[in-house]
Amino acid sequence: MMIHAITLWEPYAHLLAWPGEKEYETRSWAPRNLVLPIKVAIHAGKNTQVLDEIATYLDEMNAKGAPVTQYPSAFMRHFAHAARRHDALTPDGELRMDAFPLGCVIAVGDLVECTSMTNDFIARRTDKERAFGAWSVGRFAWRFANVKMLAQPVPVRGAQNLWMWDWDGKVA
Repeated sequence: MMIHAITLWEPYAHLLAWPGEKEYETRSWAPRNLVLPIKVAIHAGKNTQVLDEIATYLDEMNAKGAPVTQYPSAFMRHFAHAARRHDALTPDGELRMDAFPLGCVIAVGDLVECTSMTNDFIARRTDKERAFGAWSVGRFAWRFANVKMLAQPVPVRGAQNLWMWDWDGKVA
């Protein structure tokens, strides 16, 4: 069955796919001509820039012996906890790059709401949610629900904006 898909840089694709880590994907644009809710595939793009930056940061913090609770970056504090919960860090606190398959659809979920951000809306999000997105007035918060990881990542070429993907209907 054909469903919509969105390509996200890692680790944002996995943060959305991992249960309890990220509910909203933030965008500068709203989906057009769609009646929500809709099924959406979560595609992990091939860009490693953010993962490389995270790996470097974690290596520096580990070399200093800094506990996660003392990381100056809210994103890094929350990410390190999430990555540990989902086995994406080694016992020594290094990022496991193999935990982030690139160029693959990794999950499917329901896009249930798209909200134009206001100061009040942003203020009601958790610190963790705000750390995992680009939150500013006028941008859009896409709320996902029922996100399920696929049993196996499916290699496929991604695209910008929403695109169509032929899903076999299987999840983990």
